[in-house]
Amino acid sequence: MIDVKIRKTKLEDYEDIKAIHKEVGIVLQNMRPDVFDVNGYIEISPELFADVLKNFFMLSAVVKGKAKEKVVGFLRAVKKDYSYSTESALFINELAVSEKYRKHGIGTLLMEKAEGFAKSHGLFVALNVWQSNRKAVAFYERLGYVPRTVVLEKKRGDILNNENEFE
Repeated sequence: MIDVKIRKTKLEDYEDIKAIHKEVGIVLQNMRPDVFDVNGYIEISPELFADVLKNFFMLSAVVKGKAKEKVVGFLRAVKKDYSYSTESALFINELAVSEKYRKHGIGTLLMEKAEGFAKSHGLFVALNVWQSNRKAVAFYERLGYVPRTVVLEKKRGDILNNENEFE
């Protein structure tokens, strides 16, 4: 088992998180090239990162490196209201663990910490996951998450061309 610590994300975590973010961008682009442009997805500027830290709940999973701590995973979330619930949620925007550190319980630790935060603030936890991301779906199901809503889509290329319908 890897000795990992979960803590609030710091500005100094930028480079490590940027690298993990890039890994995720490549996976998402391979899974959904119609939705994700990897170049647009992976570029998170230091200014944007600082803004995210101000406006989101963000945790880092860190391991001790030779010179300093190394971030090997992160979770980003925000408080969100839903039209279908009278309660507010801690909405998980992103959970990512570097490929080298997967299968060591790091994602579970991040989710447990987020769930503890949500519980202490009277929130439920919600998230979206791509149905085609079978590993992520199985991970969340193992943690007890179940579908509450289903989003259906039709890709642009599959939509009939009815240009004059509203004229």
